[in-house]
Amino acid sequence: MRNPLRSIFLYLMQLSALLIFVTGCRDNDGDSDVNPIEAIFISSNENTLPVGEEFVFTVLNNLDEDITSISKIYIGNTLIEGNVFSPEEPGEYSVVAQYKHNDELYTSNTIQVNVAPKATIVNLFDRITHYTRKATDVLPVPENILKISNTTHARKITNDMIAQLHGKLRLNVTVWAACDNYDRKGHIQLVFVPTGEDYVDNENKIEIEIARFITPFMNRNISPDHVDYSFEIDNVLKLLKDTSLKEKYDFYISMDLNGLTSTGQKQVPGCEGRKETFIASIDFVSPKSEYEHTAQTFHLLAKKFGIKSYKDSNTDVLGEAVKTFSINTEKDIQNAKLYFITSSHGANQGGEEYNRREHFLSFDGSSVASFIPGGVSCEPFRVVNTQGNGIYGPSPRTDEEWASFSNWCPGDIIPIREFDLGTVSAGNHVLKIEIPSAQFVDNQGSISVSAYIQGETE
Repeated sequence: MRNPLRSIFLYLMQLSALLIFVTGCRDNDGDSDVNPIEAIFISSNENTLPVGEEFVFTVLNNLDEDITSISKIYIGNTLIEGNVFSPEEPGEYSVVAQYKHNDELYTSNTIQVNVAPKATIVNLFDRITHYTRKATDVLPVPENILKISNTTHARKITNDMIAQLHGKLRLNVTVWAACDNYDRKGHIQLVFVPTGEDYVDNENKIEIEIARFITPFMNRNISPDHVDYSFEIDNVLKLLKDTSLKEKYDFYISMDLNGLTSTGQKQVPGCEGRKETFIASIDFVSPKSEYEHTAQTFHLLAKKFGIKSYKDSNTDVLGEAVKTFSINTEKDIQNAKLYFITSSHGANQGGEEYNRREHFLSFDGSSVASFIPGGVSCEPFRVVNTQGNGIYGPSPRTDEEWASFSNWCPGDIIPIREFDLGTVSAGNHVLKIEIPSAQFVDNQGSISVSAYIQGETE
């Protein structure tokens, strides 16, 4: 016969154990004490944003639990509402979070967010369509655009545009895929046309290349269908702001982007018989900042000149990759800088674009620089190379593999190299470019260089 007292005793023991378990697993706030809270941490969606954009903060405890909604967030000493901060003034802001738990106040790490001045955007080209050279049935361009050819367009930079630019300047380019699914060179020039004269067929205009990029292998039916490029061109702003140059010249921006659709017509659905190669936009982007002007001058040395050892017009010494360019300066140039762009091309087996060649630059017989272009990983640009190609292949390459042969990456910019020349005195001067290891297998390919000098005048 079951003992009723024993049954009651066992029941009370089980109830007591249950109460101990529940009490031990919960604190006064209903949180776990098995893994007690020891610290909290704050993070931001971005480190730097322009004025007017939103920083969004997240607060976690050491258990990786999101406690943002029950925390307080301070910008400096000011409590904000919620977890979103939209600053109205540029500067650096300190951000910290606090959280109260079991009457204990926890303070997070402090993070810094940077607020950049709101930039002025001046649009130059708005989705201009480029075509193969011989295409005839093409769309007209807007009235403010000069169509030089199916692959080249230009636009005048007005005084109103220049007035909107401040102390710094970026050139942003966006290229959308059309029906050329190969990697092509794109060039952007600042063009100086004698004031009041026509742009087209003007023998007196001066063109300096200020930016160069390579398009990726893009299939327009696959996302992403475009690529963005950005260049720092503060020195170009100084030219645009110079009073004496503005009196002497009208300024234009030009862009040439050659392409073919013969392969795209076969490989890209919807491109059968199409002649559109790429669509492109260009913007000047200028953050508000202080600007102090000094009188400027410039001298063109080379524009997209193809050095070739196998052609006597493209080298100083047949069989060698060496070329000199001469200028004459009427006045001394203070704080002179050499701006230099180079990229190797030639897709044949053993071609120049697959081999990294050391460049040697000298000015008036004195060494200026030696460097080997490329050598960076192209993996970050794999995402925009949506058309299958032999450069990327089916699987990622290591940094070492890319560095062994990459002169440039499809989808990336070609660097603008800047070298100090000090004071360049009035008179004749020579820039010499030597690339002794270049081979130009089967007499193919070229090394395309652009160079100009810019500096201050008294």
